[in-house]
Amino acid sequence: FFMVTPHIKQANIALFVRESAQIHGGEGREITLMSHSQEKIPVMLNSVTVRDKYNHPKFYAVSAIDIRERKEYEENLLKAKRLAEESDKLKTSFLSTISHELRTPLFSIRSFIDTTQEYSYTLTTQQKYQFLETVSLESNRLTRLVNNILNLSRLDYIKLNSFEPVDLNDVITKAAT
Repeated sequence: FFMVTPHIKQANIALFVRESAQIHGGEGREITLMSHSQEKIPVMLNSVTVRDKYNHPKFYAVSAIDIRERKEYEENLLKAKRLAEESDKLKTSFLSTISHELRTPLFSIRSFIDTTQEYSYTLTTQQKYQFLETVSLESNRLTRLVNNILNLSRLDYIKLNSFEPVDLNDVITKAAT
């Protein structure tokens, strides 16, 4: 055992084994062993005290379980948790922004419709035309926003498996027209 833990003092290991033997009903303690190729290996160390007929420690039975897979699994869980939390924050921010962006044109449309209905007899034809123009512009804005949201949601389902070269000048020209 001491051959695979040269970086830990033997006295510390002996103390550690004695302390681990005092733990009841649970796992022992985690330490790092060193392989022959100098690879660090996390292990769970457990020990049991074997006593003589006078209840004095006779020897310790020690087991060391390689927990590299568990450690990797724990790291992956933590990464997934952080990613989920970050995704949740982004979703909340996105929904807050979208809510604002949807309400602005809707409020404008609703206001102009209400005003036109309430004051239809006192508004001039020019004022009614301006109100209708504003309602048209805001409803177009709202339509574009909803279409953009739908396009974004479709992007979640599209997977790009291949890349191909494109003429950047052609892309810019098409985007500008």
